[in-house]
Amino acid sequence: MLEFTKYDAENAGNIYYQLEGEEVRIGEIDIVIAGVVKRINLTLVTLDHDFEKLSSLDTKFY
Repeated sequence: MLEFTKYDAENAGNIYYQLEGEEVRIGEIDIVIAGVVKRINLTLVTLDHDFEKLSSLDTKFY
């Protein structure tokens, strides 16, 4: 389990506002997960194709 830090919250907020400006919608928890993934700089492995909308993440889909 990973700790949710203030940096994750900042990353999530930045992602939220970027997507809002592009009029792209994904789930709020997905934005929080993306914030954590950006901080730890690892590959996210998921079935959730909402993450395809986030080109800044290294993501593998199964």
